[in-house]
Amino acid sequence: MPVVAIPSLHTVVAVVGCLLAGVAVVPVPPVAGVGERAHILADSGAQLWLGACPDDVRVPASAIDLRARSSRSHPEPDGAATGETRSGADALHEQRDA
Repeated sequence: MPVVAIPSLHTVVAVVGCLLAGVAVVPVPPVAGVGERAHILADSGAQLWLGACPDDVRVPASAIDLRARSSRSHPEPDGAATGETRSGADALHEQRDA
């Protein structure tokens, strides 16, 4: 999935979202010209552009909503697997209360 490769929160959310979804990320340089963009899209077989899309791109685009939340929940990892002896929530409460 192509994403404009600029240092922004939108790019981070797009890349992490793609990785969590198991989708390949195709970073497209923001200064790429029309020909280079077309070449990148053709080589990658992109079917959807994630984020702000240049006018010359002919694949559908999906906006990034930074306020959206996942409908999935992920359990905290087992402390034994991470070497942690207390939960992450307990550690946060201890930091806050200190």
